[in-house]
Amino acid sequence: MYLNSVLDSIGSENGSYTAEDIYRLNEAIFNLPEEDTLDENTTGLLFKAVQKIKKAYSAGKCDKDPNFYYDYVALLATMQNQHFFSQKQTKLLLDWLHEVVKAPPGEDKNATASKDITRLETENARMAKEIEQMQELTAAVSILQGFKLPKSFSTGDKPTGSTSKRKRRGKGSGGGGGDK
Repeated sequence: MYLNSVLDSIGSENGSYTAEDIYRLNEAIFNLPEEDTLDENTTGLLFKAVQKIKKAYSAGKCDKDPNFYYDYVALLATMQNQHFFSQKQTKLLLDWLHEVVKAPPGEDKNATASKDITRLETENARMAKEIEQMQELTAAVSILQGFKLPKSFSTGDKPTGSTSKRKRRGKGSGGGGGDK
């Protein structure tokens, strides 16, 4: 069976794996003919192989090929859907898949946290400025609310002041000036 030959050939003496190893193992499982059945021994060997790959990935003993990560995710996704694994094994595969997808390589958790902190500090400064502006506006509104109009405006009377008794002359028919 092709799967057995792949299981025999993947990995190295020092426990490291290449992207090609992961790809071939995934291909062997994914393209497993329906009429082929895996016995308990082969299922155990397969699960142990995936377990070793997981340990190597966690320890950083894997190929630096950028496709390794994607092949590893694909392998775990294929494995978690196989009927020949027990429920406990399937749960472990799902946990490993969740773990690897949650923290992809090249994504520094500290850098992400630092970006979040910077963004939050900027937002805090903006909001503090906005609060200060609102407090100034509230103070201005309080001053306006405390302003009292003079009584004369409130009763509708006209303001008192000096009134001129002098009549105004305008253009008209009556006396004075103009060209004839």
